[in-house]
Amino acid sequence: MEKKISYTFMERMRILFFPFTDSRFFKPIVGVVSLLNPFALVPQLWNCIVAEKLIGVSATMYALFALLQFMFMLVAIKDKNLLMFLSMVLSILISITIIVLVILK
Repeated sequence: MEKKISYTFMERMRILFFPFTDSRFFKPIVGVVSLLNPFALVPQLWNCIVAEKLIGVSATMYALFALLQFMFMLVAIKDKNLLMFLSMVLSILISITIIVLVILK
């Protein structure tokens, strides 16, 4: 009688994406793609700088963003991914700047 192997959801995901996540290109791709994060925040930062009143911009949301970015910065340190680290540091600085502008305006 064969023994049935039972995999958890995450084990199945690891098996499914193993060829991609374990390739030598994965870390550089993650680093480059993570650079999109600060670029996505720049338009909001610009609006916060030029606007007289900031209606609809939540400091709480950007505080949560900063927390998430901090956690991904730690992941970048753990994975020794310099591009991701720099991206997250820049994103944290932008998020904190937006928070300060929202509070001041």
